[in-house]
Amino acid sequence: MLRHEGGENQEELRRQERTKAWNERLETIGRIRDALGFPVDETIREPVAALHCFGIPTSASCEGHLDRGKAAPWIKIEGPNQPRDRFTGQSAIFAATAEKYHISEDDVRTARSWEAWKEATGLAAVNEETSDYHIWRKENEALQVKLAALLAEFYRDRVASPSLHLEIEPDPEGTARLHNGGDDYKVRHLSLSEDERQDLAGRLVEYQTEMKEFADFLKEKYVSSQDVETAVE
Repeated sequence: MLRHEGGENQEELRRQERTKAWNERLETIGRIRDALGFPVDETIREPVAALHCFGIPTSASCEGHLDRGKAAPWIKIEGPNQPRDRFTGQSAIFAATAEKYHISEDDVRTARSWEAWKEATGLAAVNEETSDYHIWRKENEALQVKLAALLAEFYRDRVASPSLHLEIEPDPEGTARLHNGGDDYKVRHLSLSEDERQDLAGRLVEYQTEMKEFADFLKEKYVSSQDVETAVE
């Protein structure tokens, strides 16, 4: 009996430690600012924190908006230490393009000069990817496999309509986005009547709720499990 009680105490201590780590992770996410000084959207913070707790790093996110961007929440899954060059010879191409346009190479790389970036990227893209970038791509693929396993567990006994169902959408660069929203994610709503806007607002809340439910699932799994990888720093 004493051994059993000791096991229960250890379990409770572990839950307390994990809950503290979760709260600290959430506070860290809340302090993040983007290039324009804006914080992570409030309703997407918990999903981002949950992914980090499972060792799945992110680089961007949005809770979804009616007046800009996507009308559904999304999170970009991206491994750390992305190589500076994706293609062989890219640095030389970007430097030559910067000289041609009389701008800095950083202006080309960050697409502050859109035409220069498009030209340089097009020239570089005919070359093969570097070995470093290939390794980084494989690391991102492994992250997507890990996330897919968590989604499969989440939806094992859960029924959700296609538009609510969270999915992983890889992109050509090797990263991916976790999102739902169906056509509302794919199509920009530029001109809506008031009734259409109200309907879209209701659907957005449903999309956000599904993302929050996934975060709650991950939080409980993180707090209660003995086998969870080290959180993303």
